[in-house]
Amino acid sequence: MKFLEGFKISLSAIWAHKMRSFLTMLGIIIGISSVITVVSMGQGSRKSIEGNFEDFGVNRVIIYLNGRTEDVTNKDRLTEEDIKALQKNFSETTVAISPTKNMLASSTVNKKSANITISGVYDNYNSIEEKKILLGRYLNENDLQNRRDVIVIGEDLAEELFENSKTALGQRIFLDTGKKKTPATIIGIYEFQDSMFSGMNENYSAYMPYTTVNKVTGSSRYVNSVNINMASDVNVSAEMNKMISLLESRHKNAGEDKYRGSSAEEQLSMVNKVMNNITLLVSGIAAISLLVGGIGVMNIMLVSVTERTREIGIRKAIGARRRDILIQFILEAILLTMGGGIIGTILGLSGAYVIAGAFGIPRVISVSSILIAWAFSALIGLFFGSYPANKAAKLDPIEALRFE
Repeated sequence: MKFLEGFKISLSAIWAHKMRSFLTMLGIIIGISSVITVVSMGQGSRKSIEGNFEDFGVNRVIIYLNGRTEDVTNKDRLTEEDIKALQKNFSETTVAISPTKNMLASSTVNKKSANITISGVYDNYNSIEEKKILLGRYLNENDLQNRRDVIVIGEDLAEELFENSKTALGQRIFLDTGKKKTPATIIGIYEFQDSMFSGMNENYSAYMPYTTVNKVTGSSRYVNSVNINMASDVNVSAEMNKMISLLESRHKNAGEDKYRGSSAEEQLSMVNKVMNNITLLVSGIAAISLLVGGIGVMNIMLVSVTERTREIGIRKAIGARRRDILIQFILEAILLTMGGGIIGTILGLSGAYVIAGAFGIPRVISVSSILIAWAFSALIGLFFGSYPANKAAKLDPIEALRFE
């Protein structure tokens, strides 16, 4: 029997029992669609997260005081002298180092109010957390030296307080810290990029000279965190640990876990680990569904062999070989599972497309996962269809013709 002829006979047998065939494929459909959806969503999420980390800064490191540590005193707090020590000792492995001193304020313009988290930074801070300046300019050395009352805001804040970014540039706003109101001239507006990090802060973000924030707060000694842009050819984690060791040495608190470091590299590694675990979990559940589907295929094929015993006997009586019967029933099983695999792929991709659109995740189609899913479907058909096919091929034609 030719392969094409066997294919047509198998397809006709499946089509003759459409509902039964569909129900048989259901387990395969659910398993494959689950895998395709999860893999596509996982790769889309990973792509989105990696993009966010690139915006955050791949070689960026933040070192801060560990707030969970008990008995934290002023002697443990980070200072501007620490910044200078880090700049001196790590000049060859860093691109830029800047302190961050945070200040909360509110501003009202034409009855429109906004809460703002203001970061006091050095003029090199934009090479650490790169912001695309749409209008105006970023902070410069002159702003720091003269403690100028200038501020760089995002386009989201500009549109909240003013009609648009162009209207906001050059305007003077008053920052209410609760104790006093400080005037500040808007010298620059940066592009706002919505990311996983922007959702962590309900306030708008803005930047002022570090020295100006010191002037407003009345405190010039302590900083909230140290921000570093590492050189591209260094081991970020190792260098970060060296920096923490230097700070511990300066503050004489080695081994007390007073400082924590956070890098994009570490965070991305953690996210990837979580995503991989989720994918493995759902894939395991899908594998169980595929196993159940495979058992269902074997069950139905055994029923089909019983129902078609006389047909098998007649075919053998007129010259069909054992191999012909074996191929036909294996083909039927493979067609059933492959059909389920194709339907599952379509449903899985459709589900991933809808979910990705709803959550703003990039739509990613994994060709390799689709091919693997189809190959796995065919293997399930081959494995679970072998026993019924072998049983059909071994039927004695005389006994088969007697079957009622």
